[in-house]
Amino acid sequence: MASKIIQEIGISAKDKFSFDHTPILSAEDWHKLLDKTWTDTE
Repeated sequence: MASKIIQEIGISAKDKFSFDHTPILSAEDWHKLLDKTWTDTE
């Protein structure tokens, strides 16, 4: 059903800000991003 709707209407969503975060320069930065991601999803 969803694929039919997508085919007929199309998608206009943008990912411009989906990955708008500070650069990941270390393992610590990566773990902070993971922690924030999991916290934000709860």
